[in-house]
Amino acid sequence: MGMMLGSPEATRAIEHAMVARFPERPVETNLSQFIKNFEGYRDTGYYATEGEKKQGLVTVGYGSTGKVKHGEKITQEQADKFLKEDIEEAEKKVDRLVTIPLTDNMRSALVSLLFNTKFDTVRTSKALAALNKGDFKEFQKEAYGSNLGFVYAGGEKLKGLSKRRTAEKYLFREGMFKYTGF
Repeated sequence: MGMMLGSPEATRAIEHAMVARFPERPVETNLSQFIKNFEGYRDTGYYATEGEKKQGLVTVGYGSTGKVKHGEKITQEQADKFLKEDIEEAEKKVDRLVTIPLTDNMRSALVSLLFNTKFDTVRTSKALAALNKGDFKEFQKEAYGSNLGFVYAGGEKLKGLSKRRTAEKYLFREGMFKYTGF
């Protein structure tokens, strides 16, 4: 059985994603902190997975890829700049892919998802097709579901991705309730 909005499990997922330094600000105005909470910070370029090592894809800062070489160091300012650029790119992807109106929280949840997921994976997904039909229930199942959702990397289900997708799902759902009037 899935988590219910307001359940202890859902509350913990949202608390994990909350922005402790600015709790009075909604996520849509502090999306970078929401993403930082999941990405963590590393000032030295590294391979996040074996698959990315084979591809030569180096991660640095708050999940930025393709900007430095393995072992290369960056400053906090560079990490923040990379994050801003990556969020802007994810926002453009959301705007290209989604054909229905979204609330700010729904859009923020999708930006976080696209920040963290390969574009083509989302572009060709059942989740996106359902979203663009306005089928929010099916979209959530396909995008954020514990078995169907974007919770796998290299064929392995990862706890960190499951936590992130849960927080995004409840951020999306909060937006959905505002949008639909439930």
